[in-house]
Amino acid sequence: MSFGGYPIVLTGEIATMSDTHGSSVVGFASAIPENYFRDWVARRFFRIKSDKNGRVLRAPYGLAKVEAALLAHGYTRNDVIIADPYKLDRVIGPNTRIVGIYVMDPLGLSFGSGILYWILKLADLPYRGLPYIAKSFLQVINHPAIKRHRDHIKIVIGGPAGWQIVDTGRQGELGIDVVYEGEFEEDGPQLFDKIMKSESVPNRVVAHRPVPIDMVPTIVTPSIGGMVEVTRGLRQGLPVLYTNIEWYD
Repeated sequence: MSFGGYPIVLTGEIATMSDTHGSSVVGFASAIPENYFRDWVARRFFRIKSDKNGRVLRAPYGLAKVEAALLAHGYTRNDVIIADPYKLDRVIGPNTRIVGIYVMDPLGLSFGSGILYWILKLADLPYRGLPYIAKSFLQVINHPAIKRHRDHIKIVIGGPAGWQIVDTGRQGELGIDVVYEGEFEEDGPQLFDKIMKSESVPNRVVAHRPVPIDMVPTIVTPSIGGMVEVTRGLRQGLPVLYTNIEWYD
């Protein structure tokens, strides 16, 4: 891709986008606060495999599903990229209109981050700053490439922890244009269409219904850890375990 950038850039928190050396369990280290997890350590620990242009070789399953839905809707891989957050300067440019950020714990309010907080407190160890996963979210959203082109970019947040942005009321403070909640395949591409056409969009979008199974596409970018989706939602009033991952459930 030329310096013009991709129209739609999908990425995520640095810790979330890493395969953490092939183990999803090791990824829980992202709950460690920044006074222990320095940037130089994190960069070596949370490695991301991507090509020279910044396209990742593997992605969080939910983000891969978003890409697949956009491709099924008519966009091409010249329009959409799942990008390495370390290489955003290679993919964002004058042509970029949307930066979609997948979040697992953007403000450090998840159960895992809370448990580690109390473990350190009970061990009488200092806890300073944010869990690294939250710090990595701020590093992405405040990336110089995004700031440089902010006047023509809409930032769209989605993922299992979009609720953190809504419930804390920090959407405006963080400069987030849209928080998307719910399954993506039906309503999400239409939202992106409107943004691409410079039409007005609400600052919060909640998917209006579960997506029919015939609208669920096969992912194109392989998932981190070889994760697959078995099912989603509810059946006969009982919760069903699935991969935890639609952009936006």
